[in-house]
Amino acid sequence: MCGIAADDIWLPSKLRAQVAVMEGLPAKVGVIYSDALQIDESGKCLPEKFIEAHRPFESIPQGNLHHILWQDNFIPAMTTLIRRDCCERVGWYDESLFYEDWDMWLRLSKYYDFVYSPEISAKYRLVSTSMMRGQTGRMFDAVCQVCLKHLASGALDPQAKRLAKLQLQRKAAASFDFKSPGYKRNLLGALRYGPTAGIIARFLFAWCGLGSDRFQRVRTAFSGPEHQENGQSSDVAAGRKQNA
Repeated sequence: MCGIAADDIWLPSKLRAQVAVMEGLPAKVGVIYSDALQIDESGKCLPEKFIEAHRPFESIPQGNLHHILWQDNFIPAMTTLIRRDCCERVGWYDESLFYEDWDMWLRLSKYYDFVYSPEISAKYRLVSTSMMRGQTGRMFDAVCQVCLKHLASGALDPQAKRLAKLQLQRKAAASFDFKSPGYKRNLLGALRYGPTAGIIARFLFAWCGLGSDRFQRVRTAFSGPEHQENGQSSDVAAGRKQNA
């Protein structure tokens, strides 16, 4: 099984090459993925490929990626090839989620290995009207939604549970700072699964109807402008850069 968005492009050898590789791999391997070229609206290639733009690695990982994927998604969905029986075991894409591909990789990686193919297999188009661009607040909400789904399942191993909680805390805090539509729900979920001082403070500000600007002024007064907590400040900065 594989999928592609309407504005992305498969390279001509994508399916043939990946099927040939998959047929020679053990059943433990559920997913093949590769890197993708990034192109602009006119089809011109951009300097960075997909994976390095989303999460740079010294060596692109393969094998058991479950805990690596909990730290952030980096797999270009349009490059994947998934064994059908793996989907029948873990379930198909959850279309109730905005970030359904990351949720799918997390479910698959609990049971199956991922293999990286060095042959670039697709082009990922960056356009101003893309669903993923200009919606950073919604993306923070979407990450929290996936974290809450997996934490509520009670099926995470201890390390994955810890990473999911950290991810939820970071993105819930960033959603408040970025004024996303679901920030109150995100903060409430983070309170349930592992409250921190920052989460508690943001929740109290939200409960009192006070916004992120007021919170940042108070936090700066007590801790100084250089203070960052659990990486959420960098999440907000990255979101604002993406929307610029």
